Amino acid sequence: MTVSCSDKPKDVGRQIELKNIYQFSYQHGGLGRDSVVLLNSDNKSEFYDGIQIFRGQQLIIDYQEKNLEIIGTPQNVFVEHSRRTQNEYFYIFKIFEGQSPNSFLIVITSKEESSIFGKTETNSADIFGDIDYDGKFEIGGWTDYCQEDDSNKCPDMNLYRVFEIDDNFPTDTTLTKIFKQLIK
Repeated sequence: MTVSCSDKPKDVGRQIELKNIYQFSYQHGGLGRDSVVLLNSDNKSEFYDGIQIFRGQQLIIDYQEKNLEIIGTPQNVFVEHSRRTQNEYFYIFKIFEGQSPNSFLIVITSKEESSIFGKTETNSADIFGDIDYDGKFEIGGWTDYCQEDDSNKCPDMNLYRVFEIDDNFPTDTTLTKIFKQLIK
């Protein structure tokens, strides 16, 4: 369920005013639900630059970065994934990367602790989810867009990668190979 604490962005001249938005996590066994808030500290950007996560009345994550540009809407603040074997949960946030594909900021949370897990390299995320049912969330697509003048060099298959949300974001070589074969 997604709930917004603000109305739609208001046009202020040529600027857009974004207010903070939030979303509740799923009900986690033993943890309850978290309230995840995206912050817009200057109200002048069309992106969010901070994340706060509350469990009950306690602030468990307060993360802000000056040039962080989180993409969020009142209906889509983050994507959640359960790591079944470890009783941990990932909150996955989409980060704007300019002319490159987006990257993803990952927060990991459990009953004992919550922290920033890491930020992925850029990826077009044409594949997004546990697509091979191995319990690991995969993100796959183009790590950069082909900019070649010669269309015979595009698509550049070296720019295609499927990685798992796990320590150091390893490449899922099997899925990468399968999907590269499907690209024409």
